[in-house]
Amino acid sequence: MDPGFSRTLFPSRDAVVVERLKKAGAIPLGKTNTPEFGWMGNTVNALFGATRNPWNLERTAGGSSGGSAAAVAAGMAPFAEGSDGGGSIRIPSSACGVFGLKPTSGLIPMDLMVELGLGPFGHVSPFITHGPITRSVRDAALLLSVMVGYHDVDPFSLPSPEEDYTELEGEVKGLKIAYSPNLGYFEVDERVRKVVEEAAWSFQELGMEVVERNPALPSKEEIEGAFQTLWVVAFSSALGDLSEEEREKLTPEVQARSELGRGVSAVEYKRAEMTRGRVWLGIQELFREFDLLLTPTLAVPPFPVDQLGPTEINGKEVNPLLGWILTYPFNLTGHPAASVPCGWVEGLPIGMQVIGRRFSEKLILKVCLAFENLRPWTHRLPPLE
Repeated sequence: MDPGFSRTLFPSRDAVVVERLKKAGAIPLGKTNTPEFGWMGNTVNALFGATRNPWNLERTAGGSSGGSAAAVAAGMAPFAEGSDGGGSIRIPSSACGVFGLKPTSGLIPMDLMVELGLGPFGHVSPFITHGPITRSVRDAALLLSVMVGYHDVDPFSLPSPEEDYTELEGEVKGLKIAYSPNLGYFEVDERVRKVVEEAAWSFQELGMEVVERNPALPSKEEIEGAFQTLWVVAFSSALGDLSEEEREKLTPEVQARSELGRGVSAVEYKRAEMTRGRVWLGIQELFREFDLLLTPTLAVPPFPVDQLGPTEINGKEVNPLLGWILTYPFNLTGHPAASVPCGWVEGLPIGMQVIGRRFSEKLILKVCLAFENLRPWTHRLPPLE
C-alpha cells in the first residue's frame, strides 16, 4: 500500500486466506512491510523506510513481501503469508534464506483484488497469488493445506485438491530434472551460478536424473516488455480514478508506471498477452520431458538496501527492476514455483527456484524436503546485533 493511505487504512474484514489461517489456529502478530503497491523487488517505502536483510543490515531483504521474509528469517514469526505477482514471495525468501512457495494460480483465492478496486479478474494479467513463507518445507506444506480451496468471489479459484500436502514421504528417485543456469537470457553473477549449479547437481545424490536444459522462450526484450506492459496497465487501472491530490501522495516511480499504463494501446496489450502465451508453450514443452525445472531464484546476492536493483551483472547492463529476478516468467504462466535456500555468497543467502507443472505442489514440496534433508538450513540463524 502507499504511504498516504496506509497510515489510516483499517480493513473492515479479513482476507479469505487470513480467515482460513485464523480458523486453523494461527495468531496474527501484525502487518509486515512492503514497497508501495508491491512495485519492486526491494522493500522500501516512505511510511516505514527500508526492511533490512537479517543476515546483513546493509543489504536488501528483497520484495515485495520483504517484511514477511525478514520476520521469518529473524525469528520474529514462525511463518508468514506473502503475495506474488512477479516474484514477491520467492525474491525475499531467496534474499533472507527461507523457503517460499508461489502455488499454482487459482489454488488460493484472491478476493483482495475486489477490495483493491481491480475486480475479480484483476489477478490474472499477470497471475498474482498468495503463498506461504516459512523456515522449513514441512511448515510451508502445512500452511498451504489450510490456504487452498474455492471461494465464490474469485472466479478462478479451484476446489481443494484431494491430496494431502503434509504427507511428503515417498520416493524421489527416478525423477527427471531440468537445470537451467539462466533461463536462456538472464545474466547471472558467477558466484551465484556456482552455488546454484552445485545444488542442482546434488539432486543426483537423491537418485534423480539432472540434465542442463533451457526452455524455448521468446527473447529477453519480448518477455520483459510483455511483463512490464501488463503491469503498468494494472497500475493505471488501479490508480486511474484517484484525484490529483491523492496521486500526489504516491511515489514518483508509482506515478510514472501509472502514466505509462495510460499510453498502452489495446493492440500492444494483446501482443503482450500473445508473448505470454509463447512463454507458456515453451515451459509446457519442457515439462513434457522433465518433472521439474531448477534455476537460480535471483541473479545476484542481496544488494545494498538503497538500490532499486543491480544495473550491471558480469559487466553487462541489466534492467534494475527485472534483469535480476528469474521469477516473473512464471507469473506470466501461473506455474507453481518455490525458492529453496541452497547456499551462501559472502555470508548472504542464495536461493534456488524449483518450478513444476501446474498443480504439482506436492511434488515440489516432496523434492524440496528431500533437498532440505540432504543440505539442511534451518539450524542457521542470522546474528543478533
